[in-house]
Amino acid sequence: MVLGVFDPAIILVLIAALAFSGRQVLSRFLSSVENLATTIAYTALTCSFVVTLILPFVWSLPTSRQEWLLLLCVAIIAGFGELCVIKALDVTQAVVVAPVQYTLISWGTYYGYVVFDNLPDSWTLSGASIIAISGLYTLRQEAREPVNQPA
Repeated sequence: MVLGVFDPAIILVLIAALAFSGRQVLSRFLSSVENLATTIAYTALTCSFVVTLILPFVWSLPTSRQEWLLLLCVAIIAGFGELCVIKALDVTQAVVVAPVQYTLISWGTYYGYVVFDNLPDSWTLSGASIIAISGLYTLRQEAREPVNQPA
């Protein structure tokens, strides 16, 4: 027990972080050997499979037309977002895309406050700062190194 605090839900955060980083690596790899549509299909099928394992324990059927419409909107926006991320990983290095994805921290904080009236604590802000600073440092170091172009 670190600092006297442990909640089993922390394991879910670690699993999500591993899944996100694995998805980034796989998307980058697949974008170099597969076309964009195939990469998106693999991502969608994998996510669908994983969610299907959890679904019976948490799913409740939407009861109104508004809920169905919101579900459809979330699916369309998430699909478009996935398309943009995979295309970005296709046209540039992951080290360039990663700092842009750090804005997710800001958006999560914003929506956490607006929707749930919740702000991150000092530990969360410290961890997020370390992640963002290390990513920006890595980007800076990558920019300094000469790129070896094949002849």
